[in-house]
This record gives sequence, C-alpha cells and structure tokens, in this order.
Amino acid sequence: MRLKHNADLTHESAKDWYDSYGWHISTEKEGDVDLDAVEYEWLDGTDEEVISKLLETYDLTDREAAAIAFMARKVREAAEAVAGLLDEAVAAYQRGDLARVLEVLDKAERVEWEHGDCPATRALRSQLLDDTEP
Repeated sequence: MRLKHNADLTHESAKDWYDSYGWHISTEKEGDVDLDAVEYEWLDGTDEEVISKLLETYDLTDREAAAIAFMARKVREAAEAVAGLLDEAVAAYQRGDLARVLEVLDKAERVEWEHGDCPATRALRSQLLDDTEP
C-alpha cells in the first residue's frame, strides 16, 4: 500500500453526504416524508425551529416532526464527522503520512458504516491509495 502521486483530493462535503442520505418516516397524513424535508441549513438553528418549519410545510403531528428533526440532526452530525475525517485524511496525504491516512480513513469508514455504507470513504481511499505492487 502506498500513496498515489498527484491524487485527486476532492471528496464529499458534509452537506453532500447529508443530501444523499436515504431515510424516511411514515406519517399519518403525509405518507412517507424523506430526510430531505429538513434542509441542511435549517439545522444551524434549534430543534424547535426545525420542528416549527416542518409543521409549517407538512401536515405532521408534533411527534412526527420531532422524530424527523431528531434524525436530521443525527445524520448531519454523522455527515460532519465523516467530512472532517476525510479532510484529515487529505491533510495526512499532503504531509506524506501513509499511516495516518490509513488510520483516518478507517475511522471515517466506521462512522459511515454505522449509517449503512461507506461510499464517500471508499471513493477517497481509491483516490489517495495505490495497493498495487511497485
């Protein structure tokens, strides 16, 4: 395993990761409401503000809106953790620190796996690392 020369350092941002997350809740009146009902930027505010926006937009119970807001916040936190770790991997790559790149990518993969899959980590891993014999 070695670092690729002149690797592509681009990777998913927290917002990209959040926006591509697949999740929904079945509600009494609105049917299935997807996570993207909560815009990423709404989570800059309080849960009460998010719930209020959901209730203005959808015909939800308070409990349904709270569940959606809770999950959206949880997903955004994971998105920010993954993106932060991917940033760390890129910084380690730029320093030429293979061991740290591997360590941080492994951490990012574990966080992503908690949410079902690890496409962002896999993509960056393939961009930064070469596992062929020299």
